[in-house]
Formats: sequence, structure tokens, C-alpha cells
Amino acid sequence: MKESKAALNRQQGKHQVDEQRDNILDAAEKCFLDQGLESTSMIDIATQAGITKMTLYRYFPNRDPIAFEVAGRMLETIMTVSAQTVDEGTTGLDAVRGLCLGMIREFSRLRGAYRYIGMFDHLYGGDGYPSDELASWYKQRIFDILETSPVSSAGLDEQSNAEVITLLNTIMSFLEKMAARGELMADEQEVPLPTQLAVFEKIVLIYIDSLGDRNNV
Repeated sequence: MKESKAALNRQQGKHQVDEQRDNILDAAEKCFLDQGLESTSMIDIATQAGITKMTLYRYFPNRDPIAFEVAGRMLETIMTVSAQTVDEGTTGLDAVRGLCLGMIREFSRLRGAYRYIGMFDHLYGGDGYPSDELASWYKQRIFDILETSPVSSAGLDEQSNAEVITLLNTIMSFLEKMAARGELMADEQEVPLPTQLAVFEKIVLIYIDSLGDRNNV
């Protein structure tokens, strides 16, 4: 049975809405990385997206939900790229080890994402999230990303899982800082950025190995 003309028009309209929404988020991501999250206005995003400010406001009421959407995309990119180093079917601490190594070793490729999450945490980490709705949405987004990551298939007990989540947060925080100030810190401390990353990797592996010893893995 052929689809009705009205149904086809609805489908085409939804596709156009989704495309425009993605266009806005792509433009916002570029503005945020080029200008900084706090320095980017709705006008900047509309200009970069090639649309009017009025059109932009049809999709987003202000900058906050755009920033949260971009943060979700960045976190998903970090997890997806990092998980590529984990062989299919890998479980337990081997899966965790592969993911952690991927996060560190793919630093150059993911640097923009880490830098953005650092800006996001700085802006929204002080006074809290702008609304309960955004807080709930972001929490669910993080949960969904973790559910599709190697951590979900690791099969760890509750305590080990909590420690792994804390470890991932620690890795994120360190790499966010390196993304923002890596070269400056290297100059100040006279320790090259690649050396700092290599040392941090060793520290992470030592901790993961300690988890394995404790769980006889």
C-alpha cells in the first residue's frame, strides 16, 4: 500500500527538522570550541548555522539546552572512539582496561571533546544545572552512553563498578585539563605533554591491576 501524500509530507518535514537541528548543533559545537562556551551567543550560533535568530529560537529557547546537547554528543564521541580499542566480546577488567587506554591514547583525536567537557563542567558545575529538566536529561544521557560502553559488559561487582566509574571520572578530569592547558603545563613544569600522558597511563594501569588482584581476575 502506498503511503498517503500527507504521511510522506510529514516524514519529509520531520527529516528536514532533524537536519536543521543537527546543523544547529554542528554550528554551536564549532562556535563553542572556537570562541569558548561562555562567550558564544545565540546570534553567533545562528550566524554560523546560516539561519535567522528567529529560526534558531524555534528549535531552542536559549543557549543552555544547546550546550547540554553538545555535551552529550561529545561524551558519546569520547566513549565511541575510546571503545574502538576494545575487542568485541572482551569482558571484565580487560574491557575496562581497553576503554581507559583508548581514552588516553586517543587524546589527540579527542582533544576538542575533552576541552569542551571541561568548559561545560566549569560553566555548569558551580551553581548547578539551569533546570531540573536539563539535569534529568543529562543524567539519563550519561547513563545511556555508559550502557553502550564496555563498562556495561564488564560484569563487575557493585564495589568494583563504583571504583571503575570513579576511575573514568578521574581520567576525564585529567584529560580535560590536559586539553585546555597541556602545553602551558608542559612548559611550566618542564614535562612534555606526551610524557605526562604516558605517566598517567601507567598510574591508571597500576590501579586497574590492583582491582584485578583484589578480584582474582
